[in-house]
Amino acid sequence: DDGDYSFAVNAKDFADNKVEDKAVKYSSNKTTNYAAQNDADRSIDNKFTIDKTAPKISVSYDNNEAQNEKYFKAHRTATITIIEHNFDLDRVEWTRDSKLSGNDITDPAISWSHNGNTHIATIKYDFDGDFTFDVKMTDMAGNKDVGADFGSSVAGKDFTVDTTYNDIVKVEGIKDGEVLGLNDGIVNPDATISIII
Repeated sequence: DDGDYSFAVNAKDFADNKVEDKAVKYSSNKTTNYAAQNDADRSIDNKFTIDKTAPKISVSYDNNEAQNEKYFKAHRTATITIIEHNFDLDRVEWTRDSKLSGNDITDPAISWSHNGNTHIATIKYDFDGDFTFDVKMTDMAGNKDVGADFGSSVAGKDFTVDTTYNDIVKVEGIKDGEVLGLNDGIVNPDATISIII
């Protein structure tokens, strides 16, 4: 079963000579070949961990009110929860990209909290930008997660935060009071206007 294990050896012979655990040299003794290579002289730790359970990753957002599938007019915060006994922060792999108007911008910061086997990362998308996001992890025993569970999150991996309202509209190609498409009473089907926001 999964768990953290340790053991100790204490012994005595028929003459009541005792050996304490601290004097014992542990050897793996895996195969005859190892023994032939003086494996008996190679010490190992008497503490070990069995871990056959893959990390579990879930992602949720506090704002799922999107327009046109992936556009958010308010900031949003991502909460990433990883359930893993043998957790190592360096083994969490992020795939992130942040852009604004096609230009690279700094990815938002990641803050962590830990409680036993539960490890929570928080990412605040509190500025405008186009964002992509994913996360995966391989634990210290080599178990890989099966993919982050985004649950009911809307546009969890690819979204845009746009809180900026432009109230300036410029119209070109028509004069104030002019009826579009009329030239001396004759309709001009090729008449166009440009609206710049």
